[in-house]
Amino acid sequence: MKILFLIDAFGYARIGGARRVFYETAKALSEGAHHISVICRDDGLESEEASGSKIRFYSYPDKKLISPLKIFYYRKCISNLLKKCIESEKPDAILIHSSSAALGCKSILQSADIPKIYIFHSPWSAEYDIQHGNARGLSNYAVRFLSQLRNSHEETYLSLSDGVVTLSEYMHSLMANYHPKLAGKPFSILPGAADQKRFFPGAEPKSYYRKKIGLRVSNDEVVVMTVRRLVERTGIDILIKSFCRSFPVFNKKAVLLIVGDGPLKGKYEKIALDTGLSDRIIFAGNVDDSILPDYYRAGDLFVMPTKQLEGFGLSTVEALASGLLAIGTAVGGTPEILSQISDELIIGSCDESSISEKLLEFVNNYDALVQKHLDRCIFVGNELYSWQKHADGLLELVERMKRKK
Repeated sequence: MKILFLIDAFGYARIGGARRVFYETAKALSEGAHHISVICRDDGLESEEASGSKIRFYSYPDKKLISPLKIFYYRKCISNLLKKCIESEKPDAILIHSSSAALGCKSILQSADIPKIYIFHSPWSAEYDIQHGNARGLSNYAVRFLSQLRNSHEETYLSLSDGVVTLSEYMHSLMANYHPKLAGKPFSILPGAADQKRFFPGAEPKSYYRKKIGLRVSNDEVVVMTVRRLVERTGIDILIKSFCRSFPVFNKKAVLLIVGDGPLKGKYEKIALDTGLSDRIIFAGNVDDSILPDYYRAGDLFVMPTKQLEGFGLSTVEALASGLLAIGTAVGGTPEILSQISDELIIGSCDESSISEKLLEFVNNYDALVQKHLDRCIFVGNELYSWQKHADGLLELVERMKRKK
């Protein structure tokens, strides 16, 4: 089968979130002898293409333009490439990973007698609202207008799609709230996963992986870790404060390892400094994708401290597959993952008191909780979620839509 993906941007140096979902799905499909093509902005494709990737990219460069001109430029590039791909590749299905990835393509997609599947990661307007939540006065009116515009644009492309995929029950419900007109649209809930070829428990002691990544802690210290983008909705500020609140009553030495980067890194580093425990909080920044599994293997307890809009939680499954205990707030798709192990792993709410209490419980009873939950954690991370299952689910939905054509 020939499958064409529409995504915003892709580069092999930075793979996370929606990019990860696309890439792992495309990889699984291409390994199954399906022909994969992709339309996207080039965000660093050269290295993998040169090494013989089975995924064919039709990419266009980004340009530094003011917003209206940039949108016009994107529309022109995407629509031209889509026409070219439909004519030359004759795809059997088109998978749309966001409405912004299909700018200017409404009429082309409407006229194409090809099954079109929309992968709904999260509401575009909700992401925009969270990012601009502190706007006041005229700025607030502008934010509201642009938010509504995004919601309308997204609904247009959801409506012209034949089917919709979400990664969690939570995100399916959220989509229904933001786009009630889509009631009755065929859909599938296809969870994300971890690449089991990369994320698995280490064969060496944790001290080996700590030394390998340059983490200078003693062997008896508990490494509490998270892998998150440093933005408001991911709750890193609450995690830092919660860790410092619990630290004086931990019965073991502990450090907090934060892997990831983002616009609020400076703010969070200051929060850590102000607590007086900055020597116990390590900001690792972005790490190369090839060594990310070793960061998980160096840890003891993974925390997903999300405040808002957790569509699934890929890093939670990666942590489980790598052999970590994992806890997370009862936000978004996280409870759907952790409840398959134990409700004991779910933090009731994303506030300092709740996270602190759960950290205290898990650090102070770490050995007993490892014995109680770790085998099930590894099983869930390695057996219940796989990218091949996700890819198979997409193919099944495509076949359903083809039968309706």
